[in-house]
Amino acid sequence: MGKKKTALEGKQPTIEQESVDEEIYEVEKVVGKRIHQGKVEYLLKWKGYSSNDNTWEPEDSLDCSELLQEYEKNKERHEARLEATVKKEKKEKRKEPSEIKAEGKNKRRKLAETVGGKKEKSYQQANESNDVTEEEPGKEDDVDPLAEGWEASDILGATDVEGKVHFLIKWKDTDRADLIPSTIANKRWPQIVIKFYEDRVTWTQTNDKEENGDS
Repeated sequence: MGKKKTALEGKQPTIEQESVDEEIYEVEKVVGKRIHQGKVEYLLKWKGYSSNDNTWEPEDSLDCSELLQEYEKNKERHEARLEATVKKEKKEKRKEPSEIKAEGKNKRRKLAETVGGKKEKSYQQANESNDVTEEEPGKEDDVDPLAEGWEASDILGATDVEGKVHFLIKWKDTDRADLIPSTIANKRWPQIVIKFYEDRVTWTQTNDKEENGDS
């Protein structure tokens, strides 16, 4: 608690002014400290008032010992942290170049160990994942390549099945080959079909020329 007087100097106080003089204001917080004219004063934040109404009050006129003790403790902690920070900065400045270089090496080594550990862990996880997703032998034969959207890599040959032309399609990334109706192959892989016919036409023309030359 603390008193905040508002009496006007040089005038006889009225009854209302006397009641104001005796009004007690509650201290909300102690926010500062100074030595003024040889006396200790504290800057007080009054409850119900803004910071613009803060006032400096003499220590001997205050009745808020708990708030004063709290302020002094916080002030000591703040000064201790500040002192520790200053000491650390001075110590860093006094370090020899060799010490700084050694610290840099240690940091790089720790970083390399961390990255290496992560890589090894990722490699192990990848192996475990491969073990789990590995298909059983023969399972690929049950897959419908057209339904799965497989891509053709080459046409190995052509044949007639019930009066319709079928191509023997070699699939990408596998040794499997299947007979696929030419009507489907023409729509899905026209360039591969064209290449197949071009290769066969060239081969036929070459054979015809050789036969004519022999005759």
